[in-house]
Amino acid sequence: KINPVSLFSPSRPWLLADDRLLRKKVLEAGPERAPCPVWGQEVTLKMQGVLEDRTMVEKDCKLVFVIGEGDVNQVRGILNKHSSTHTHSFLQSTYPDIPPWTPILYQLQLVEIRDKPDPLSLPISDRIRIGNQKRERGNFCFQREEYSMAAQAYCMALDITELVALKLLCAPEEEEEVNDYRVKCLNNLAAAQLKLEQYSEALHTSQDVLFLDPNNVKALFRKGKVRVRFWLDILDIAPFTPGISVFWLKDLDQAL
Repeated sequence: KINPVSLFSPSRPWLLADDRLLRKKVLEAGPERAPCPVWGQEVTLKMQGVLEDRTMVEKDCKLVFVIGEGDVNQVRGILNKHSSTHTHSFLQSTYPDIPPWTPILYQLQLVEIRDKPDPLSLPISDRIRIGNQKRERGNFCFQREEYSMAAQAYCMALDITELVALKLLCAPEEEEEVNDYRVKCLNNLAAAQLKLEQYSEALHTSQDVLFLDPNNVKALFRKGKVRVRFWLDILDIAPFTPGISVFWLKDLDQAL
């Protein structure tokens, strides 16, 4: 039986990353010609992470994700991209919820590789489940102030339940569930766009929310916030810009 604490020694795992924060050691290799996952494929693995004192950080006996879509910590994605089926590895790295520079030892076993399923072939409930995983990943990035990655995750969550396709495939009883899901994703996306100072995009996203839910408080607030931002910018440049008149400003206000 391997003692995980002994593997924390920097001399044991071989170096994988240039920044020396990520090291990997294969404990049990897969078959000689076992396939390796590629970008865009879905993988299943067993995973557990421990601290040096053997405190359990996380454990999942059936973690499923698509490589390259940002659904999981980048550490696990890198490992699985470089592993073959049934490879059993230890991975040493850092984790965002642990104090800085605290090492974590991940024991990962790649169990299965398969092609990513076509979202249009899945039932609505499965699409919402997958989309919620991406939305939660976006929330994780948002909390870490990685707003660009958060916006990307929210966009992927919305793509899975594209409204045009759903109108053709949705049963009447599923429409409310789909609308609620899309309102959550759109509101989260608008929040990330505001943080990125993408005011036009945030305005359009908030209007999409209001199309589905005209009285949505978050969307109304963000739309008002963008309007104030636009007006402040206009008032800053108006005294120095010929052609900006009161009538032009009224037209702009109606457009917003």
